[in-house]
Amino acid sequence: MPWTRAMDEKFKLFAMIAEMKAGLEDKMEAGQEKMKAGQEEVKVRQEEMKARLEKKMEAGQERMSRFKKK
Repeated sequence: MPWTRAMDEKFKLFAMIAEMKAGLEDKMEAGQEKMKAGQEEVKVRQEEMKARLEKKMEAGQERMSRFKKK
């Protein structure tokens, strides 16, 4: 079967679509990596906040126990 102009155009279109898809996959991977990094940062900050809150609660409990002893 001879190679026609329509076949050539379809081939070029297919190649462009494949190239675009590859570019989108790369962008999606990069976005997912950024998301993971952001989630890790949120997790670290939550742990820091939890530690500060626990410290404040312990300090408050110590004050309460000293107040009750008086």
